[in-house]
Amino acid sequence: MHALIAVRPWLTVIRLPAYSPDLNLTEGVWRWMKRGVTNTAAHGVEHLAELVNVDYALVG
Repeated sequence: MHALIAVRPWLTVIRLPAYSPDLNLTEGVWRWMKRGVTNTAAHGVEHLAELVNVDYALVG
């Protein structure tokens, strides 16, 4: 990776921590959605998709 970066002077690489909810705002949204879906028993894939869509609609 260092060699690829070195031959591209126009490229600026900013190294971020693997998990940084302060820098990646979607982490908070995923955490909120996982709490809602985790505490619910889905009765199949279609029902799970419906639950996720309902939670997603509340975010938007």
